[in-house]
Amino acid sequence: MDANRGTGQDEVAFTLRRPCGVVVAITPINHPALLVLHKLAPALAAGNAVVLEPATSTPLTALELAECFVDAGLPEGVLSALVGSGAVPGDALVTDPRVRKISFTGATATGEHLARVAGVKKLSLDRGASCPFVVLPDADLELAAGAHDGRGHHGPVSLAAGQDARPVRTDLRDGPLTFVDAARGVADVLAGRSPAAVDNPDWNHRKATP
Repeated sequence: MDANRGTGQDEVAFTLRRPCGVVVAITPINHPALLVLHKLAPALAAGNAVVLEPATSTPLTALELAECFVDAGLPEGVLSALVGSGAVPGDALVTDPRVRKISFTGATATGEHLARVAGVKKLSLDRGASCPFVVLPDADLELAAGAHDGRGHHGPVSLAAGQDARPVRTDLRDGPLTFVDAARGVADVLAGRSPAAVDNPDWNHRKATP
């Protein structure tokens, strides 16, 4: 456990391979490859069957990854991918008594809803990690935008992905240069595309409501 400097020098960790059965993996819009693999790989390696429900806004990456597992020789029926809208497929999956574990990443409100309706199951709920970044009114906005480069936060990458961005204070929105304007250039560099969500940071807010 000493790989992370400053923690774990006096601790020992070990893993037991004990499959629990059918795992439902629900993934969010952001990082549609990384977060899908974060859920699929450990669950499959432990010997579980997985039903994957990707975000409705970014399903194609998840479906391509599922196809890669099948092409690599994963037995039929071990991995299924289900694409649907909102709580319709989600509630049916998480309330099914054949499901033994739910692994969810997404909005806090949705995670709380899953916890209420799931029943007796193992739950891993990764909810609402918004990583706030505070900019005071007297800050050098260009300097702040440059400092907020994704190290320790998802930063402007999330401004581009629409995950963490939220409206800023009025006194930071008004004036010749706003923090959003300053951050936009950083987001372009880090995300490699036009950060549409900077203009409408809550465009995927509907996903926060079950």
